[in-house]
Amino acid sequence: RGYAFIFYGECTLTVTGDGVGGRNQELALRIGHQLFAKSAENQEQAEFLSRIEFMSAGTDGIDGPTDAAGAVVSQARFQHSDSMGLDADVYLSRNDSFGFFDRVGGHIKPGPTGNNVMDLQVLLVRSPFPHS
Repeated sequence: RGYAFIFYGECTLTVTGDGVGGRNQELALRIGHQLFAKSAENQEQAEFLSRIEFMSAGTDGIDGPTDAAGAVVSQARFQHSDSMGLDADVYLSRNDSFGFFDRVGGHIKPGPTGNNVMDLQVLLVRSPFPHS
């Protein structure tokens, strides 16, 4: 079996850069950067990280001044950003999480939902065993 950890609430964000994004996209990028930006110390850790995905999105379908509700990050997405020569630190320092996900994919774009309950975060850890 895998695990799903569900969190909710709205985080705060101090914007100091000139980029575009919102609190959910920035949270996803920061979590992804912490989990996936460094090389795994061993094969076991690399395998574990490959089974993790994190999502943060607003239930209203809007995150900051963008058409995205939030974003999803994974090890594969960060490996893709590395292959493109993108540096997540640069995007974070500019508060340009939208620009990062616009380049590598991962945006959640349902459009305005007309429902503003809260922000939602989900951390998925897939099972290492198929069909368990």
